Amino acid sequence: MKIMRDSNSTNFIKLSNVSSDRPKTIQQNALIRKDTLTIGQQARNLFKGQQAKTSLIESLMKQRESIQQMKSDLSERTLENGGDLSSIKEQLKDFEKQIAEIDAQIAEQQMEEQKKATNQKDQEIKKEQPANSMEDILGKSVSLEQMETLELSRYSLGREQNRLASEVALDASRGTFIDKKYEKLSDLEDRIQTVQEKVADHLQNAEDKELHKEASLTTLIDELKESKTEQQQDKLTAEEGS
Repeated sequence: MKIMRDSNSTNFIKLSNVSSDRPKTIQQNALIRKDTLTIGQQARNLFKGQQAKTSLIESLMKQRESIQQMKSDLSERTLENGGDLSSIKEQLKDFEKQIAEIDAQIAEQQMEEQKKATNQKDQEIKKEQPANSMEDILGKSVSLEQMETLELSRYSLGREQNRLASEVALDASRGTFIDKKYEKLSDLEDRIQTVQEKVADHLQNAEDKELHKEASLTTLIDELKESKTEQQQDKLTAEEGS
């Protein structure tokens, strides 16, 4: 007696197996796509945050340039029409006030980025050297504040120098020379030079402290090596005597 295999039944079994595996495959693909989208979204958010910070500084710089150009154009038009700068004194002050506010915002953003970079560097140093003393940490904090103060002073003096230099150049184009402005400009240049020297001295002192710290560490290691060698020699001498 021959048993006949029903081909339709076999096909049905194959289709059933394919159908049962399909939901698992779809679910796995969905999970992969979800993970990919999550990682991609995180990367985009991080990039957007960095890009927004850069775009903000660039936008402020463009605003500053625009206001500075408006100020220069107003001064030139006034002089070309035979007027005097004293007649637009209040308008020029308003322009200068706007520029000063933008400069403050730019400096704040730059300091924030510098602090983040410094904090990140400090974190890396702490991971490599977890035994840093509280005195070293406080010293670094004070040094950072001093550097920020010096940098802000130099930035403010440089901005004032540029403004005064523009006025002196404008006066020279009109054939007018004001001794007080020249004296003030010279004084600003001297003050900027003094601040730059302080920054250089500050950096040199910080470098000298690091070198001294490294030298002290090297000396300590050498002393430990010598002590260990002496102990080994004493041990050998004791063994030979026994």
